[in-house]
Amino acid sequence: MKSFMIAKSRNIVGANSLTAFVPELWAQEGLIVLEENLTMVPLIHRDFSNIVAKFGETIHTRRPAKLESSRKAINTDVTTSDVSATDVEVKLDQWHHISFIIDDSEASKSFQDLIATYLVPAVQGIARNIDLGLLAQKYQFLENNVGKLGTALDKDILIDLDTKMNELLIPEDTRFCNITSAAKGQILKVDDFTQAHILGDDGSALRTASVGELLGVQYLHSQNNREITSGNTVQTFAVDNIAGYDVGETDIDVDGLSATITAGAWCTIAGDMTPQKIIALTGAPTTAIEISPGLQSAVVNNAAVTVYTPGEVNGALSEDEEGEIVVDEFTVAPQTGQLIDFSADYDLDETYGICQPTPTTTSVWLDRLLADDIANDEAACIGPAGNFSFAWHPHALAIVSRPLQLPPTNTGALSSVQASNGLGIRVTISYDAVKQGVRVTVDLLCGYKVLNADLGVLVYS
Repeated sequence: MKSFMIAKSRNIVGANSLTAFVPELWAQEGLIVLEENLTMVPLIHRDFSNIVAKFGETIHTRRPAKLESSRKAINTDVTTSDVSATDVEVKLDQWHHISFIIDDSEASKSFQDLIATYLVPAVQGIARNIDLGLLAQKYQFLENNVGKLGTALDKDILIDLDTKMNELLIPEDTRFCNITSAAKGQILKVDDFTQAHILGDDGSALRTASVGELLGVQYLHSQNNREITSGNTVQTFAVDNIAGYDVGETDIDVDGLSATITAGAWCTIAGDMTPQKIIALTGAPTTAIEISPGLQSAVVNNAAVTVYTPGEVNGALSEDEEGEIVVDEFTVAPQTGQLIDFSADYDLDETYGICQPTPTTTSVWLDRLLADDIANDEAACIGPAGNFSFAWHPHALAIVSRPLQLPPTNTGALSSVQASNGLGIRVTISYDAVKQGVRVTVDLLCGYKVLNADLGVLVYS
């Protein structure tokens, strides 16, 4: 599926140490490693040009037009369709970088040795962060979902996914689903999907540990699509209604609480087991909650309600704030890939994913810039535990990448930007007199954008 403009670069460099610090070669090799380690980027819309850009700059990309046919009667004119694409603004708010020092004692090694020792793991780290950021966009697709959190994937749920994608008119020839490790294990336990005569091949896809195509969807496993495990700080209570509640209900009477819960907290209700936002409360302690988007499955009296205890933002934040979000009041650290938002309202434009490899009780990094201001002590509301696999069409998401400016020529730094398949990375090489070694910095500037929320589906398990 991938094509490389520069795939021959590994074959043109020998062991001569004089070639070891040519930035063009490092950038070429880095780009190859990057593409080899990305799971999401090759399967979504990409926008790249050679125009130099800066962090935070707004770039314009396009959302492809959706066309509908018209019927023509005799002696009538044809209907002219608008084929223009919609302009979409994307902020270049993702500046991924890794910088490392190659000590003088290491600098005599061959180019190939230096690449294997230093560049490969560095670029793999950048690829991991890009995948984490792109996968975090899935929480903007919460309206479209199948399955239940805590319930293993089975044939019926995957059939439901096919049905949901058909209802959304997602083209059948380009459907993908990125699944967690746990979800992959669940699928591989379904006999219908491990028998060669049903798969229509010799069974080689599953034998080689790739999931392959099932019911028209190409399933991909990514270690960057993390299961949100149990262990979060929670409050539990129960539904208080003899008759239970039907699909679509949003007002739920509850009991069993000795304290008031926080408005805006996310919860799950046994029997429904989809993420529900508590947008309003009654009583102290709480005796009723209003949830959004509402029950997708009926629940019975005394069904367990699990509320994920929020933390708080430590310090006011402005719209478009970037970088670390300082938090407090968490007794257990949130998890990489976990849903988080900062509002009592159910607003998918302001849902985020946590993207740092190791979140803490005092610090989280989001998948993109803040969409709105946040007051000090605002609730930091984390989402439920479970597997959030993501199915999509390539036009659901976009990654927009632009090259970073090269350093001035009189600074002594050597730098190169190399681009391929919608991505461009910069490598800058200089000597660090303090560290007594060669500093290599690899960086990439990009932004993510949901293009069409009707072209993606969350698969809960």
